[in-house]
Amino acid sequence: MVLKIGKLMLTTVGYAKIAAVAEACQTDSSSSQTPTPVSASTHNQAVVLQQALQHIPNPNAECVLRNVAIRLGRHAAEEVRE
Repeated sequence: MVLKIGKLMLTTVGYAKIAAVAEACQTDSSSSQTPTPVSASTHNQAVVLQQALQHIPNPNAECVLRNVAIRLGRHAAEEVRE
């Protein structure tokens, strides 16, 4: 049970980081906030993390964990923005 909770937490943090970097890379002219610059190494790390999370956890066996982690990660990224 502890391993499943740990897997959920780490997967959620991974998706939160991906969402935060993706948002920082987007330029939105309607936004009053200036976009935060993202270094090339941070962008590359997020790309590698995104590719890894497509296979970890196993997409066939851990569908519920993945869906919950994606939703929690997006919510965490939104919370950081505010």
